[in-house]
Amino acid sequence: MHGNSRRIVMHNTISNQRGAILVIFALGLVVLIGFTALGIEVGQWYITQAELSKAVDAASLSGAANISNPYVSVTSLAQDFGMANFQPGYLDTPGTGTGTVAFTATTSPGGVLTVTGTTSAVALLASVFGTKLVAVSSVGAAQKNSVQIMLVLDRSGSMAGTPETDLQNAAKAFIAYYEGTQNADEIGLVTFATSVTVNYPLNTYFYTPILKALNAMNATGATNTEDALAQAGANFADQTQVPPANRIQQYIVFFTDGHPTAFRGTFESNGTNYDAVLCSTGNCDSSSDSLYSKMGSPSIENDWYNTSTLSPSPTGDGLPVGTTKCAAAKQYPYSKINTKWGSFASYPVSSLGAVSYPTYCSNNTSQLLTLLNGQNGYICTTARQMAIDNVNQLKARFVQFYVIGYGNQIDSTFLATVASGSNYLFITPDSSQLQSILSQIAKDIKLRLIQ
Repeated sequence: MHGNSRRIVMHNTISNQRGAILVIFALGLVVLIGFTALGIEVGQWYITQAELSKAVDAASLSGAANISNPYVSVTSLAQDFGMANFQPGYLDTPGTGTGTVAFTATTSPGGVLTVTGTTSAVALLASVFGTKLVAVSSVGAAQKNSVQIMLVLDRSGSMAGTPETDLQNAAKAFIAYYEGTQNADEIGLVTFATSVTVNYPLNTYFYTPILKALNAMNATGATNTEDALAQAGANFADQTQVPPANRIQQYIVFFTDGHPTAFRGTFESNGTNYDAVLCSTGNCDSSSDSLYSKMGSPSIENDWYNTSTLSPSPTGDGLPVGTTKCAAAKQYPYSKINTKWGSFASYPVSSLGAVSYPTYCSNNTSQLLTLLNGQNGYICTTARQMAIDNVNQLKARFVQFYVIGYGNQIDSTFLATVASGSNYLFITPDSSQLQSILSQIAKDIKLRLIQ
């Protein structure tokens, strides 16, 4: 009897233990599932946070790109851009009412735009603990890089009329884009034709003086591209020894409507050296282009040397009649004083080899006169090559080139060589498009994310 009782009690105990284990397992499973689900929910909150951060960064970059644009409200633009990238209801956030996504934007000195995004992630399992919405926020800031820009604008004779007016208006819009940050940004202006004028050296507070210079532009003369680019580049500090992260972005924005047709050099006549500009008669796109009979001043437009003092031809050693090696000059002492082109030393005539006289005395070598003229002659090719050499020297110093070519008389191959890449080159047959092009270039100034 007692044995049976012990068996019954033991059986009941085992059964009770089995039931307890099942209950504990069931409760543990519920807790495990709950924590797993809660983990998934928390993961969803982090996804919401990440997507909101992306929208905030995009909004701050977009706004900072226009922080000095006089035609838009950068704070409104940033808010709209943020909303476009994270709309109400996205990722199951509230579509209306409490917790709906919102963006605020503020600007501070130095061109910094700060954007704050807020929203709420819906709590499902967390609502068991009394939490229905979980606040999510993100802050981002962007700043326009410090920049130095030289505008280099062609004011040669072919720009007269509507093209010049359109260029003036486009350049005015360009500098207006930076008017609000002219205490930090630096812009300068170079205009060129036969002569080159540094209308405003690279500096801050540029808006009013450059505006005045643009209004005074007058289209006349040849196209002395090489000297314009050289003088523009001289405004920049050499940053080759500066660490990349510390370099100021330096740009030349170059506009032209034609081929390079002139170059600057040192010319010796009757034993005296002159700083002058040598020109072609045309656009350097025709075999009929030839040496212009006068030499121009490098700094004063339409100021030509008297040919009795300095004439580009005949070429020679530049010495007085009594000592020159050019025989023909000795025979005609009053009308045939020769001129030595300093450019022959660095850019010799290819088929004549090293500079020597009387080989370079044009009266003795009719071949030289022939080699000077035409679109592929010495004058045009040297004007072009000197410009390219000046550009390459500046590119080696990390100066970047935006290039705008207007009209149907440009050298597109030359312009592509000058530009810092295909995205830096703009070609248009219509001068009315110049303003939109220069505005696009202004907006292309690189930005850096700072927070």
